[in-house]
Amino acid sequence: MAQDPPNAVTYRLSPRKAQDQLLWLVGGIVMVAAIFYLRGDVPQNGFDQIGLAFVAILVIWLVSDQYRKAKSDRSPQLVLDSEALCAPSLFASKVPWSAIRGYEIISTRHEPTVLELDVVSPERFGPVRTHPANWTGALTGSTRFRLEVGDLDASEAEIATALRRFAPAREGD
Repeated sequence: MAQDPPNAVTYRLSPRKAQDQLLWLVGGIVMVAAIFYLRGDVPQNGFDQIGLAFVAILVIWLVSDQYRKAKSDRSPQLVLDSEALCAPSLFASKVPWSAIRGYEIISTRHEPTVLELDVVSPERFGPVRTHPANWTGALTGSTRFRLEVGDLDASEAEIATALRRFAPAREGD
């Protein structure tokens, strides 16, 4: 396994954040079920009961799958150093800071927190198109790429501090 450069900051998926999401979800489902039961709104139709149970199990399975992935996948998701940014889910190779026009961390209430990058000639770095939402320019020829950072083992503030450390002139450009 390759070692990270000594001055690099490396972020991996956070099992703790995924576990918290799973616990909140299960707690929410239990609370909604209790409210339905106490109000007497429990579906009497067996088909409705099976449908609700299926939806609850599906949602729990999806979130628990994310937890299992975060727990087992300890590979770096984002690496920042003095020379470049490395995001394997976005690019096949490192992107030097000189090729990044600007970046912005976008955090909204209903969407995952993302790091949006504006990259000069992104085709030079082998964009990985595994997830359509990561590459907003797939159809338009744009150079903007989005990396979800809300599931990483650092806060938004810690990631922003590391970005300013390595690429201060490009923030918000």
